[in-house]
Amino acid sequence: MIDLAKDYWKYKNNSDACNCFNVVFSEEELYKKIEEKKKDVSSFIGVLEHLSNPNNAIEAFLESKAKYMFFSVPLFSLSVFFENAFQNIFPRQLGAGHTHLYTFESINYFCKKYKLKKLSQWHFGTDSMDLKRSLLIELDKNKSSDFTIKTFQNKFMTNDLINQIQEIIDKNLCGSEVHMLVSK
Repeated sequence: MIDLAKDYWKYKNNSDACNCFNVVFSEEELYKKIEEKKKDVSSFIGVLEHLSNPNNAIEAFLESKAKYMFFSVPLFSLSVFFENAFQNIFPRQLGAGHTHLYTFESINYFCKKYKLKKLSQWHFGTDSMDLKRSLLIELDKNKSSDFTIKTFQNKFMTNDLINQIQEIIDKNLCGSEVHMLVSK
């Protein structure tokens, strides 16, 4: 995948450009790179939920010179229930790659444990899109008529309606993802 990414971005023969990638081959190497970071911000976008021990990454951040940590994590959300109801559809939240799903309680716990101050948080998810995807796949599997599928898409799952549904979910802090900025 690294070679594919390098080819895609045309960085294959440009060592200066390749330095923008933080390529690591083990979690221990990742923690070491985090500790050695000399920038003000450590960014963990879609990272913590894949680590076998995300606490080690947080501890490495605390040992680093970085002042801020920006992270996004998947949440135990409405999408989890869609994935349980539609078990034959590829799961986004409960997939094997996620070793952790977070709750606001678990985030509050690690912020308190490591004395991290919450500065900002943004709540948004893709729960309404997950529902749309699941229903469309099931309608297709059940050999629903083209009329049924088009009516579903054009009347009940327009982009405007999907966005409104997601906005309600997010405002109630029930969405599938949170982005957060914290400081030491």
